[in-house]
Amino acid sequence: RLRLTFSLLDVGGDGIIGPRDVFAILPREVSEPARRGDALDDTIPGTLIPVVFNAPGQLGLDFADTETSALEVVGLVPGLPAEQQGIRPGDILARISDIAVDALSPGDVRSMLTRDTRPLKLHFVRQEQRPAGECGLLPVAIFETLMHSLTDESRISTRLKVAIVSARGLRNTDISGLSDPYCLCEVEGKPHVRFQTKAVSDCLDPEWNEERELTNYKAGDALKFMVKDRDIGSKPDDVLGQVTIPCSRFLEEDFDQEVPLSLGG
Repeated sequence: RLRLTFSLLDVGGDGIIGPRDVFAILPREVSEPARRGDALDDTIPGTLIPVVFNAPGQLGLDFADTETSALEVVGLVPGLPAEQQGIRPGDILARISDIAVDALSPGDVRSMLTRDTRPLKLHFVRQEQRPAGECGLLPVAIFETLMHSLTDESRISTRLKVAIVSARGLRNTDISGLSDPYCLCEVEGKPHVRFQTKAVSDCLDPEWNEERELTNYKAGDALKFMVKDRDIGSKPDDVLGQVTIPCSRFLEEDFDQEVPLSLGG
């Protein structure tokens, strides 16, 4: 039978389940014993092969020495009826005269096979051989593509902690009073992955000291920071300065620096 295992792959191993983690279906094939009363040919995957022996005498079958009723053919006597009927090593006996072997004891099965009662009708299950290059439920090529996708750093989402501490020397864009600056952090090219600090009223040297976590961040993404002046009403917020930081500056080691802002910030 086939069993599917559903798992969450904790990418990064931080023990926190989130949008970046992968929900995977991991297929594996397991052998399960047939339940008594079931038709064995319904529990073993493969093709059902019917054969009929009409002539008395030896069948020419050599079965594996097991304690199960589902006898597996391990050898054939050349020139005897079993070989002539096309039975192959690896075929599994499923029925004797339309009786499922899992409803019989192993002793009963072997006794019925040695009797000279004819015609003797047998059914074997021939398990399909997978083409070369296939493994389990997935062809090797597909499996390798899946594993590459799961290990490709450019496609693995991670969580990135960002702390926005302060700014100094911002320009004033308000007519009365001073600017009310706040800082917007955004993953470049992903406007939905963003956060912003609170606004500090009437201040050109604001201190925010806010730390947030960006989800769905991927290696290679740059971070864009934009400081704006909060305006009340329909007037768009003025941009006081902005900067884009490439990932090469902060992914390999912690980043704790002041950076200059463009637009005169």
